[in-house]
Amino acid sequence: MSNIIQIFKKEEFSLGQFAIFFATAIAFNLYFLSNFTLSIDDEIAAFRTDPSAWIGQGRWLLYLVEKQLFPQPVLPYVPNVVFCATMAAAYALLVRAHDLRDDWRIYFSFPVFCAFPIWPFIAAFYPNLPALSFGVLFVCAAAFLHSHSPVLAVLLRREAIGSSLANMTMQAVLLAMALGAYQSLFMLYLAMGLGVIARAALSGVEDDRFSAANAWRAVWHVCLVGCCALAIYLLISRIALWLMPFGTAYIGNFFNLQELVRNPQGLAYLFLSEMRSYYLVASQKYGGSLSAVPWLIAIALVAVAMNVRAKQKSVILFVTLSFFAVLVSPFLLTLITAIEMPVRAFVSVPYVIWFLAICALGSKKLVITVASVLVLIALQFQAVRATGNHAAAVTIALEQDKLLAADLYRRMAGLGFDESKPIMIDIFGRRFCKTAYPAPWSSTFGASFFGWDEGNINRMVRFMRLLGYPKITPLAEKKRLLNTRKFLTMPSWPAPGSVVKQGDVFLIKLSDKSDFIHARSLPAAR
Repeated sequence: MSNIIQIFKKEEFSLGQFAIFFATAIAFNLYFLSNFTLSIDDEIAAFRTDPSAWIGQGRWLLYLVEKQLFPQPVLPYVPNVVFCATMAAAYALLVRAHDLRDDWRIYFSFPVFCAFPIWPFIAAFYPNLPALSFGVLFVCAAAFLHSHSPVLAVLLRREAIGSSLANMTMQAVLLAMALGAYQSLFMLYLAMGLGVIARAALSGVEDDRFSAANAWRAVWHVCLVGCCALAIYLLISRIALWLMPFGTAYIGNFFNLQELVRNPQGLAYLFLSEMRSYYLVASQKYGGSLSAVPWLIAIALVAVAMNVRAKQKSVILFVTLSFFAVLVSPFLLTLITAIEMPVRAFVSVPYVIWFLAICALGSKKLVITVASVLVLIALQFQAVRATGNHAAAVTIALEQDKLLAADLYRRMAGLGFDESKPIMIDIFGRRFCKTAYPAPWSSTFGASFFGWDEGNINRMVRFMRLLGYPKITPLAEKKRLLNTRKFLTMPSWPAPGSVVKQGDVFLIKLSDKSDFIHARSLPAAR
């Protein structure tokens, strides 16, 4: 422990540097800090009294965070403050793991890491954010330990933390905790581990300290730490499931390795297609064009190539392989799952883009440095613009849903009800929010509570209760099916007659197109 304290002192962690990182993260996440942006599934979490369901998803750290720190997980401001603070602390560890000096480059490139437009996909669901933030911090701490492992300490000319076994054990424990928050963080560790090695190799190349044997041994250590962390994570998950039994289908869906044998060509195509989508044609994934990314990749590649030219073949081979390994590492998730994963799963992509930025900015050629700065300015503008699209879509959809909920309540009040008793309702159809702002694939940005899940009345009712209409109650499913014939004679919202009272039940027709429940009885009703 004294060894770790001494190394932390030598690394010169400072409150001033943390404050700058924290302020930067605040500035780039200001919208999410200053707005209460309810999104799909928040209405479920807001009324949840027991977060044990996370155990069934293998997210036992998320369970602990929600249970102990956020008993009401759907809150404005606080989850995003936690995110900004942990990102600042994580970044302080990250720059030291990569042996970067305290100069303008680390401050200039920080927004690439903390404000990349993948984070909003996770921040959209409040309960995910605090635990994921801690998970990122744990992964960066593991990367810091990795850079101080005996095998890399030689290349980086720094003091090692513990023996190889002790160092790797600490890394494995930290990574296992991160996986308990969000399983996709495994790919973030893999990318960071390889990035630290690549950075160490480049540093060794500059003053002829490169050792191929040590570099390859470090790669082996990353793989071994990953395997040990998975074992620890799965053991804790088993214990948690034994204490609080839940189904494990969610975890089982992550692994589909048999597809690698059954359809290798199709999986290879999906793998390359995903890389292309995130690095080259990014608008569909991010909700806005990030055309600066391929330029950044090209500049970083040139910068790295110029650093290793005229070196031994073994040096060129290792640096080249490690560079491309960092690039492809996020998409190993595609090979494991054999499906097109949602954007929020690729939490390692912001790190990869930051790593490219550091490689490009680290060039000794002025022309490359200037080109890197210009491309990064363009990239930051594009990233902020994409996040702005997300914010606009979320804001407009939520405002429309609030107005619709208020109008429905006003219409029902006009027909008369007793506020001291449950207000029984049946809803036919669904509503969608259509705006000029793009809704990225796999996100809930711009989605309506009155349209998601093909018209889920339970979701609509929970949303209305969350807004302050606590007596709204859905009619039982069997009774709802009996109302289909009546709904077919009614006009759709907002026409007069789209809300009627039948006995003690309010019938609301949102659209001519049926929801999934009433669709079952449509043939008989007609």
